[in-house]
Amino acid sequence: MSDRRIWTLEEEDVMISILEGIVAEGGRCDTGSFRSGTYEHVASKMREKINDINIIAKHVQNKMKRLKDEYSIAYDMFNTSGFGWDDTHKCVTVDGPEILEAYLKKHPNKNYTANRPFPHYERPVIVFGKDRATCSMAESAADALDHIGLEHEESNTVGFT
Repeated sequence: MSDRRIWTLEEEDVMISILEGIVAEGGRCDTGSFRSGTYEHVASKMREKINDINIIAKHVQNKMKRLKDEYSIAYDMFNTSGFGWDDTHKCVTVDGPEILEAYLKKHPNKNYTANRPFPHYERPVIVFGKDRATCSMAESAADALDHIGLEHEESNTVGFT
């Protein structure tokens, strides 16, 4: 079985719902990472909920990593001057090509682009918490200080905790 697969919106929604339940039940370690066996548990639950789905733990692991990366990028774009959010199309918008060009010059390894739909944007914060950094996405101390105020403001205005 290949490690690559194409996910439907329904499958993403089911996976995120399962992960939200795991988080609500305390399924993350003190470090914020998920407990051992989470990927297999999610794959098993998905097989129960979706008929004829052919999914393994590695698929879940890969999708979770990609979702976290996409969320981190969309979050950073959304909180950068010149970017916004289109609630109708569920995507980050950009005020002009020069803004996007400047952003991509500063952040060349981004996997998410403005104007591409991200229908689950608001849900990953529940799954991943406020720690958006991954090995390839770690923030500098200056970036972290800049984001502290934004995350606090977001949690007070959007209802995230």
